Amino acid sequence: MIRLSDWIVSIKCHSSMIRLSDWIVCIKYHSSMIRLSDWIVSIKCHSSTIRLSDWIVSIKCHSSMIRLSDWIVSIKCHSSMIRLSDWIVCIKYHSSMIRLSDWIVSIKCHSSMIRLSDWIVSIKCDSSMIRLSDWIVSIKCHSSTIRLSDWIVSIKCHSSMIRLSDWIVSIKCHSSMIRLSDWIVSIKCDSSMIRLSDWIVSIKCHSSMIRLSDWIVSIKCHSSTIRLSDWIVSIKCQSSTIRLSDWIVSIKCDSSMIRLSDWIVSIKCHSSMIRLSDWIVSIKCDSSMIRLSDWIVSIKCHSSTIRLSDWIVSIKCDSSMIRLSDWIVSIKCHSSTIRLSDWIVSIKCDSSMIRLSDWIVSIKCDSSMIRLSDWIVSIKYHSSTIRLSDWVVSIKCHSSTIRLSDWIVSIKCHSSMIRLVRDCDSFYQM
Repeated sequence: MIRLSDWIVSIKCHSSMIRLSDWIVCIKYHSSMIRLSDWIVSIKCHSSTIRLSDWIVSIKCHSSMIRLSDWIVSIKCHSSMIRLSDWIVCIKYHSSMIRLSDWIVSIKCHSSMIRLSDWIVSIKCDSSMIRLSDWIVSIKCHSSTIRLSDWIVSIKCHSSMIRLSDWIVSIKCHSSMIRLSDWIVSIKCDSSMIRLSDWIVSIKCHSSMIRLSDWIVSIKCHSSTIRLSDWIVSIKCQSSTIRLSDWIVSIKCDSSMIRLSDWIVSIKCHSSMIRLSDWIVSIKCDSSMIRLSDWIVSIKCHSSTIRLSDWIVSIKCDSSMIRLSDWIVSIKCHSSTIRLSDWIVSIKCDSSMIRLSDWIVSIKCDSSMIRLSDWIVSIKYHSSTIRLSDWVVSIKCHSSTIRLSDWIVSIKCHSSMIRLVRDCDSFYQM
């Protein structure tokens, strides 16, 4: 018998009886007895006894003893003892010593020593030493020395030296020298030199020279000349001429002419005519006619008729009809009927019915029913039922059930969950 209430998502266990309440998400274990309460998400372990409380999310380990408390999310390690506290999300490492504090999400590395603090999300590297601080998300590189600070997200490169700062997200390149600053996200190119600044996200091109500035995200093209400015994200096309401006994100098409403006993100289609405006992001379809407006992001489908409006992002489905509205981002599914509304971003599933609302971003699952709401960004899992809410950003995992809220950044893992909220001002050391 199972009595689930108050934000409980799922239970998978072999116990005789479990009473879950107060924001418990899921239990997966083979333990003898577990008392779960106060924002516990999941347990996966082979330990003898585990006492979880106070915002603990998951435990995956072979340690002898683990005492988790105060916003700890997950532990994956082979250490003897780990004391995690204060906004630590997950640890995946083989390091000798790790000092985690203040909004750290995950560590994946083989480094000797890593000092993470202040909104760091993840590290994946083989570097000797990395000092991460101030909104750094992830590092994937083979560089010798990297100084990351101020809203840096990720680095993937083979460059000799990279100086990243001020909202940089990722770098993927083989360039000789790259100076990135001010909201840059990623660079993927074979160019000799690229000067990126002011909200640039990524570049993927073989062009001779590209001048990117003011919220440009990415360029993927074989065009002769491209002038990108003002919140442009990406261009993927073989068109003759493209004029992008005002919050455009990406273009992927073979159309003759496309006029994009006002928060348009991307177009991927073979349609005869497409009129995109007002926060449209992307279109991927074979439909005859699509009218997108008001924060629509992308459409990927084979439907007969699609009416998208009010912050819709994308649709990927084989359904007959989909009505999306109110901040919906994307849908990827094979469902029969989907009603998405209120800041929903994307759905990828094979479920029968999905009701998404209130800032939900994406769902990728094989479950039967999902109720998502309140600032959820993305879910990729194979769980049965999930109730997510409050500022969740992303989840990518296998067999995971997650209750994420309040300023969570990202999760990429195998059975991992994150619940992050607000900030903290105290440091703890192992």
